[in-house]
Amino acid sequence: MSPVRHEPLHNHSHLVDLVASAGVAPPDEWVRLRVRLKMFNSLGTECLSRLTDAVIAESSDVDIATLRAAAYAEQLANVKVDSAVQQAVLRQMVKAYAEKAIANYGEMAAIFDHAAAQFAACAKQVDVETDGAAMVEQSDKAA
Repeated sequence: MSPVRHEPLHNHSHLVDLVASAGVAPPDEWVRLRVRLKMFNSLGTECLSRLTDAVIAESSDVDIATLRAAAYAEQLANVKVDSAVQQAVLRQMVKAYAEKAIANYGEMAAIFDHAAAQFAACAKQVDVETDGAAMVEQSDKAA
């Protein structure tokens, strides 16, 4: 299991992923929000890329100082902009998930009940406290 991070969006997504791995899919709107956020996060830094290209190309028709200032501004703004977008997306993800949470609880309960029934059936056949290595060495007791 991964270490706990104190980032609400990451934590929320991680918990939704855990529930999904058990067989309960998140709401469609939640999935759409996640896809859009990933697209946003992959946009990169246009001014920094243009500045790098201009410096490498030694372009005389580009104002390097202006591009540099824009790249600095872009880098400073990125943290604030990214944080604001992520907080807004998180609010919408939580809202979208909340609309399906009660139904998901029922689905998870059914999955748990099924697993518990399978375990109970197994426990009737085998002493579940038996060491696994010892169990493998026992002869079959086919009925």
